[in-house]
Amino acid sequence: MIKENVIEFLFNENKYKVEKFVIMIWFWLAVLYLATAFRVSLTVLFASVLMLFLATSLIKIMWYNKKKNIQTLVIDWIGILFMAFVLIACFYVDL
Repeated sequence: MIKENVIEFLFNENKYKVEKFVIMIWFWLAVLYLATAFRVSLTVLFASVLMLFLATSLIKIMWYNKKKNIQTLVIDWIGILFMAFVLIACFYVDL
């Protein structure tokens, strides 16, 4: 039951467009609040946020094989590559 709801939320771009946008805004505001209130490095916080988004994107790509009527989108692969490059840059700058 939960897996079907997660799959519906990940794949249905039209139905959950507003909910995804609101969740993303609140998530980024929480990250910025943590950075300013607890004086945590933005690089560390943004790297952890990007790792979370990368994990959800990889789960989405892996579940494309489970759904027979959904094709893998090029924008998903571009997003994964972009997040990977930014994560590499974050860890390179931190060193």
